[in-house]
Formats: sequence, C-alpha cells, structure tokens
Amino acid sequence: MDAFLAAHAPNARVDGRPWITLTFAQSRDGKIAGAQKQPLRLSGPTSMQMTHKLRAAHDAILVGIGTILMDNPRLNVRLDGYQGPSPRPVVLDSYLRTPPSCRLLQVARPLRPLLIAAEPRADEADAWNARRHALEAAGAHIRTVPRHGTTLAWDAILKVLASEGVHALMVEGGSGVIDSLLQSRVVPDVVIVTVSPLVVGELGYGYTTRLSDQSAWQSVQTLALEPDTIVAWKYQP
Repeated sequence: MDAFLAAHAPNARVDGRPWITLTFAQSRDGKIAGAQKQPLRLSGPTSMQMTHKLRAAHDAILVGIGTILMDNPRLNVRLDGYQGPSPRPVVLDSYLRTPPSCRLLQVARPLRPLLIAAEPRADEADAWNARRHALEAAGAHIRTVPRHGTTLAWDAILKVLASEGVHALMVEGGSGVIDSLLQSRVVPDVVIVTVSPLVVGELGYGYTTRLSDQSAWQSVQTLALEPDTIVAWKYQP
C-alpha cells in the first residue's frame, strides 16, 4: 500500500494549479451509491485505511453538497495513532444548502471549512445572504465563483483554492462532482478507484463518465487490498 501511495503522491505543479487526486469507491458494476443515492459502504477496512492515508497527504478534500446532505461526513483523517493535520474540507455548494449544524462544522480545525458557491440572482439575494451569515457564524468560510453551464466553473474553483494556499487537492465525489470534473477542461493528475466485489444492481446510482470508455485514460497500476482492488488511472493522450 505505501509503495502504491508513494508512486501517486502529490507533486508541485509548474503552472501553480493545485495537484488533483480524484478518488472514489465503486461496486463491481460501477455504482457508487444505492437507490435514490443512499450511501453504500463499499470500501473494505484495508482500502478505507488507504483512503485516510490519502487524505493525510493532501491540503484539502473536496466533495459536493449532495455528499454533505446524504452522508453528513466529518472529512478528517481517522487512523490509529495519527496526530498530524487533516485536509481542509471544501464543499461545492452553489446555493449554500449546507446545514449550519452539520458534522463538518463541528470538528475543530486550524482552517475553517471552505464552501464554494455561485453568486445569487437578485431575487435570491436576501435568502442567500441569510444562509451565508448563518454558515459563517457556524464556522464556514465562503467564496463565490462563476458558473459554467449548470455547474460551478472548475478553473475558477482551482484559482480560489490556489489563493487559499491549497497545493494538493483530494476530490472524493459524489457522482455529480466526479462527472463535472471529468467532463471539464481540467484534467486530474491521478484517479484512484477502489473497486469493491459487491454488485449493487440497476437500482444503484453511478457516475456517467467512465474512464475505461476513454482512450486517453490509461490504467497504470493495480493493487489488491482484499476484498477490494485499487486501480490508478492517468491521462495519457
């Protein structure tokens, strides 16, 4: 495991953009959640340990608002005996729907969790500002970026993160974030996928941008962490 992680560890980029590790767990049939996006425990104990080691190697960890609403995660490093820092949480939350009472805002951290939102329309401004004040009072730091179609613009997101001192970013999902990143002009530096032997079935929820369907993405290394298989992908046009 340690050699695998070292081979794909974050490195400084010459363009100043944060290094991006996209990582997620999926079932053998490509699902990352159950019916109606209900959370699934897909990673075994050893691959979950690997995920937390990955977290410890990054400055920030990014998820979408759907993950916050469905899973209510802490997004910290949980390893036996670990006393180092956890990555700074970043949430893509266009409309500021993050609950001020969520667990993300209950964990003591050196830097406040960062919520990245879209600027509200004029008719939404009063309600949006009320949500903003409540979230800031609960400990969130809020930045806004433009939209690119129906999603937040990834180039603007990365500029915000670079300005906040993020050099290595771990993107954990969920499905909307995975698809929007892989369909954007931004190319992750490495994609690390935990493949569970579980078969979820057609009612399960998956992402749509499959790396195996795109010739520029190549599987460069696999690691068996029973019962799971870890696959590292890199963009090689």
